[in-house]
Amino acid sequence: VEYKVIQNLMFGPKGKAARQKIDIYTYEDGLQKYDSTLTVENQKFDYYGNVIDSVEFKWADASQAELIYTKTIHNDYNDLLARKRGNASETTVTRYTSLDRTDDTIIDRTITTTKLFDARGYAIDRENMTYLMDTFTDPLAPELKLVSKMVIHNADIDARGNAGKQYIENYETDETGLEATLEMTSYQIVTTREFDSRGNAMDKTILNYDKAKSDGSMDGHLLLDIQEIRSSRFLSSGVALHEMVAIYLDE
Repeated sequence: VEYKVIQNLMFGPKGKAARQKIDIYTYEDGLQKYDSTLTVENQKFDYYGNVIDSVEFKWADASQAELIYTKTIHNDYNDLLARKRGNASETTVTRYTSLDRTDDTIIDRTITTTKLFDARGYAIDRENMTYLMDTFTDPLAPELKLVSKMVIHNADIDARGNAGKQYIENYETDETGLEATLEMTSYQIVTTREFDSRGNAMDKTILNYDKAKSDGSMDGHLLLDIQEIRSSRFLSSGVALHEMVAIYLDE
C-alpha cells in the first residue's frame, strides 16, 4: 500500500495549492519504506480552478539531490461543460532528464486529445499520441519520434464518468516515426463490471483481437485471447499491487 505525506507550501489567490511537496512511501513486510519525493508547481489556473500549466520534479531522495525526471503538463479546456468537471480537451505531458527543460533533455511526450464529450462533460472519443526521443539512429542529432497511437471509444459511462465498456485500437509506427506508417497492432474490447471509489477497475474482461473488423462495426476480427482480471490494493497512480489474471483462448 502506498502512503503519502503532502505539504502545501504555497497557495494561489483562490486557495488552490500552487506549490506542493509530496513524500511517497511504500510498505514491505509491514514496514514503511521511503520511495521518492515529488515537488509540484501549479503555475497557472483557469477561472474554475483547473490547472492549465504545472511542473513536477520527481526525486529519488528526500533531500532532493538525485533527480529522476522533470515533467511539464499543459491542459487546454475547449468544452465548457467538460471544463466545469475538470476534464481537459487536450493534455500534453513532457518528461525531461534534467531541470533544464530543453529539446536536448526530452525523454518522451504524450498528447491526449478528447475529440468528443457526452452531454455531461465525460469523454467518449479519445486519442493518445506517444513520442519518444530517438538517440540511437543519429546520436549527434536526437529526434522526437512518434512511436504509438491509441484510439479509445468509451461507452456505458456511469454518473462518475467511468466507462463500463471501452473499444481500444492500438497502432505503432516503423523506425521512421512517421504518422503515415502507423499500423494497427491490436484491438481490445474491455468490459469493466466494478470500479473502486477512485475509478480504478477492480473487475474486468479484456477481449484481445488482431484488429477491428472493417465493416464499420465495433467488433473484433480474429479473437486471440480473453483475460479475466481482478485487481485490488491500488496505488495513487492507479497501479494495482494485487492482480489475479485468468487467460482463455476462446469464449
